[in-house]
Amino acid sequence: MMPARFTKDDWLAFGLSQLASDGPDALKLSALCAAAHKTIGSFYHHFKDQPAYFEALLEYWKKKNTGDIIEQLSALPDSIGKAKHLKIIAMAMDQTEDVGIRILAQKNAIASGVVTAVDQMRIEFMKSLYQDQLDLSEQDAQLLAQLEYAAFVGTQTIWPNSPIEHGQSLSALFHKLVKARYAAESPRS
Repeated sequence: MMPARFTKDDWLAFGLSQLASDGPDALKLSALCAAAHKTIGSFYHHFKDQPAYFEALLEYWKKKNTGDIIEQLSALPDSIGKAKHLKIIAMAMDQTEDVGIRILAQKNAIASGVVTAVDQMRIEFMKSLYQDQLDLSEQDAQLLAQLEYAAFVGTQTIWPNSPIEHGQSLSALFHKLVKARYAAESPRS
């Protein structure tokens, strides 16, 4: 339950939750305020207008679901630990938030640009893990990261409400296949 007085972050977290559960129309000012049981004045206390809120919401999602995670993982000492923790975090994430943002991105160029930037950030991070762990060429690491990420996004889209064990099973099989293919060649295995 949200506190009686919404902070800026409360509005952003609530909006992301509404987007995930009810789709892009939930971000219309009247719908958002009604669902939050807040006045429009309360909204305008934190945001200049609807486009400013929308921009802040996209940045909030980008930071929460990508920037903060990469920063946290980058502090770990080795790529194996980073990869292990990335899998744990990715499986624990609320997949419906990413799905909601992607639906929004299909209808909105600004959201599409942010999603593209997030996709690139995530793929680049995964690529660096593959390069470190398996000593792959940049091209092979890029392709492997793209393949794994496409599977991750596809899983979110096809089975957005599947149990965490389903995603874990798919991830485990993917990594088993990668290990079988590349581990014998890698001097680091």
